[in-house]
Parts: sequence; C-alpha cells; structure tokens
Amino acid sequence: MWWSPAWHDVTVADVDCTSEEVIEVADGTFGIDRSHFVNADVVHGLSGRRVQEVKAEYQAACAANGGLCHESGAAYAYDAVWSAALTLRLWLDAGHGMSDVSYDNEDLDESLFEISKTLEFQGLTGYIAHDEVGDRMGSFQIRQIQARNPVIQVVAEYSKSQ
Repeated sequence: MWWSPAWHDVTVADVDCTSEEVIEVADGTFGIDRSHFVNADVVHGLSGRRVQEVKAEYQAACAANGGLCHESGAAYAYDAVWSAALTLRLWLDAGHGMSDVSYDNEDLDESLFEISKTLEFQGLTGYIAHDEVGDRMGSFQIRQIQARNPVIQVVAEYSKSQ
C-alpha cells in the first residue's frame, strides 16, 4: 500500500477529521503491494548476508544522512545490483572478456538478457526468478489497516516464483 507509516497523523487543509476518525473509517481496508524486505532471518542467496543485517546497515546509513531514504526501493536496488553482477559474472565465465563489451557488440545485450532470465536466488525482496520474457516473478503482500494498531499490517504474502 502506498501510505506512509504515520498515514493517520497527516494534516490536510480543509479536512476536519481527527486521526482517530481517519483510523475508524479506514479500519479493515486491504491493499496489495509488492514485497519489501522479506523475513529478517532469511539469508540472501548471493551475498550470504542475513536480511536483518543488510536492513540495519541501510537504516543506519539513512539515519546518518538525514533519513532521506526509501526502504522498499533499497531492497529492490540491492537485488538488482546483485542480479546484474551475477549476470556479468556468468557471461564472463562463458568465455567472454571485458574487451567484448562495446556499443558495437550487437550480441552482447541478447547474451546478457538470456543469462539474466536463468537467474534464481533468494533476494532481500523474495525468491528471484524470471519468466520466459524476462519479467521477474515477484512476491506481493496483502496488507490491512487494523484499528487496534494503525500501522499497516502484512496479513498474507504470495510468491509466484517459489
């Protein structure tokens, strides 16, 4: 869901609702969102680091830089960088060299794309795999606003790739 953690404490001009009234009206609302960081005890399949370790390090770096970070985007960026690195490593292991990398090499993009479609590993955002056209078969969460705890709760998760 697209709401910030303090979604119920936002003041909007010309709206006379209290935070409690907003929570009462929103109680029970469901939303679907892509998965962010998965369970803290999960180990990233490529870096070998626990999700909780990576997340804590990221949050500390955010705090040190004024807190201007986007946590859900960070997990996807982390997995994307690892995916790109693994794709390049597999391409190099197939006998190519860095001297083959150029804008004139028309086979390069197709080779890298075909390799990237074969990647499968546990990421910060869930199990990572791709379909036949290269789209990630990702995870999503069903979240619900519950009046007893106005923080948006994850009530179910699904991953097509596992």
